[in-house]
Amino acid sequence: GFSIYLVLLRDWGTMRAGLYAFISPIIALAAGAWLFGETIGWSEVAGSVLLLAAAAIAMLKPDASRP
Repeated sequence: GFSIYLVLLRDWGTMRAGLYAFISPIIALAAGAWLFGETIGWSEVAGSVLLLAAAAIAMLKPDASRP
């Protein structure tokens, strides 16, 4: 995982690579459900939505017209 992060730092830059921290738990959740039959409840879905929303907000470019 750390090697992938270093490649992302090199290719994407620090801001976009930092979003990896938001997305990787969702991938782990999906992999656990798919590979090991783990159940996904409403709290896991809500947490995933929250993480995706945070990543989307972080990806927004700041508006130049705002102070």
